[in-house]
Amino acid sequence: MYADDSQIYVFSRPHATKPADECLLHCLDEIAHWMQSNRLSLNPSKTQFMRCATARRLTQLSNSPITFCGQQIIPVTSVRNLGVTVDCSLSFRTHVNRVVSSCLHQLRRIKGSPKALPQETAKSLVNCFVVSRLDYCNSLLAGVPQVTLD
Repeated sequence: MYADDSQIYVFSRPHATKPADECLLHCLDEIAHWMQSNRLSLNPSKTQFMRCATARRLTQLSNSPITFCGQQIIPVTSVRNLGVTVDCSLSFRTHVNRVVSSCLHQLRRIKGSPKALPQETAKSLVNCFVVSRLDYCNSLLAGVPQVTLD
């Protein structure tokens, strides 16, 4: 649990998603009840859930939504957690693509004013806006295939 962000992980086999969905809904109902009893508000429209599997097994997973607090929640293919995008095959391709896109955007912004900035300032900006993005949570990429890192 984080300040305004809760996460629940439920394991199941591909053919047994119904019991996992029931377990997930039970946990969500318990959280909703706890929040209500502590006078905290819950926004079910911001609730997301994702079913994860290997790339080969993703087609075996159900696409059926769950109903929570009267709202249907459709499974998503990726979620953001503390700035890291996690995709349903846990390949981190989406996260890597977003980091690369963000870094290139920052480099284009810095490149736009080369004469206005001293070289040392430009280097500091690259460290601040590009290298920091590359370093953030990069340990999650351990074990990712080289093609993704390339």
